[in-house]
Amino acid sequence: MGNNLNVYLFTNRKSFSKYPFIYPIIEKDKRIEEFYLAELEKTPLPKLIITDELLDRFNDDLRSKFDKILQDHYEELYVKKESYSIWKLKKWK
Repeated sequence: MGNNLNVYLFTNRKSFSKYPFIYPIIEKDKRIEEFYLAELEKTPLPKLIITDELLDRFNDDLRSKFDKILQDHYEELYVKKESYSIWKLKKWK
């Protein structure tokens, strides 16, 4: 979630979304925001979400939507690597 796509290269993983690069385009097109949030709330939820510091630059409305999803379903793992934060699904062991 952000625009630093190195995480996919380093972990050999794919994004859950067709929009792995979302900032700043998510703030420019409401359809992308709606699609991305709907995709993020689908079941099954991603087991891990990795955010970068650009999440803090989202507008207040968008940031509050992401914060709600993270607070409701995820717990932050206190493993900070460069600018990344890692969020683990609460129900995932």
